[in-house]
Amino acid sequence: MATKAKATRRDVLKLVKSCSFGFMSTCDKGQPRVRPMTPIVDDDFTFWICTGTNDRKMRQVKLNPRIELCYINDKCEHVRMAGPARVWTSLVTRRELYSRAKWLADHFKTPTDPRFGLLRFKPKKAEVMLAGKYEYDTVRI
Repeated sequence: MATKAKATRRDVLKLVKSCSFGFMSTCDKGQPRVRPMTPIVDDDFTFWICTGTNDRKMRQVKLNPRIELCYINDKCEHVRMAGPARVWTSLVTRRELYSRAKWLADHFKTPTDPRFGLLRFKPKKAEVMLAGKYEYDTVRI
């Protein structure tokens, strides 16, 4: 029986971009906290997590920057990426993301809205399971 090829960076990016949303986990006093999120992802695997500056997830990341993002599609293919997230305050970045993601206007009046918080997540590897596989491939990203 032929072995399926290992997943690639391209596979990971394609899977992430095919999903409408993913799940982000943080830790709050030892308790995992998971919520659906719609990060904006760049082709270089930079994930931009837009959130409220006073949101619980923002406070949790400031205390413990280790997060995990997970995505799953309708074929049950999924990817997991873990690592540190960083609070990002660049107005230039907020303006650029605000122009790319029109849905941000539903949450924040302008890119300069003081409630507009931003986390930057740049994982170094992903664990991915594609259709027909029963174990994870580790992909350096």
